[in-house]
Amino acid sequence: MIDYEAAATNLEIASELAHGDLAKASRDWAQDVGELGRLCPKGKNSSVLAFLGTAILARTVDSEVDVRSINQREGSARPYSARMLAEKVWVPARAKMSVDLGANGPNPFNNSPFFNKDGLEEVTSPKNAEGWSFFLDCLARVEPMSPEDAQLALVGFISARRREVVPQVVLKDELGNSLGLEQAWIAKV
Repeated sequence: MIDYEAAATNLEIASELAHGDLAKASRDWAQDVGELGRLCPKGKNSSVLAFLGTAILARTVDSEVDVRSINQREGSARPYSARMLAEKVWVPARAKMSVDLGANGPNPFNNSPFFNKDGLEEVTSPKNAEGWSFFLDCLARVEPMSPEDAQLALVGFISARRREVVPQVVLKDELGNSLGLEQAWIAKV
């Protein structure tokens, strides 16, 4: 079982480190995560990004977890639920950290190809073969990681997926429900 408190602490530390100069291992992971994002944009298995980030996060806490697990499997020698770790740790932290997980709902794995699956071996026909293949290559690199190596990879993941948040425009009440070009000057930022 993953210690969610330790995972949250590791995520916070990685987020802080992602603001500074990155170690080579972190830069390499940032490049690969950027490539995975390019190969798996919204609508083309972008939830694999959330899965990879969750697997890396799990490894920062426990080097024995089965990173191919989606739900905690009965009888598994290395119990772990990516679904629960994402829901309990990543999802609450991602907005604060301005990180795009690719699938940003309350549970990033309630969609294709992860919906109603317990492990990756149950995914038989992903929509995006090229992106899926690259995702599996990245995940294979996570499998042997120590917690320290995973922490460096997590810094790279956050660095690659951090997005600048555009401030919300606040409109004056007299604009009603619409804003045309002629009223745009009335908006206050």
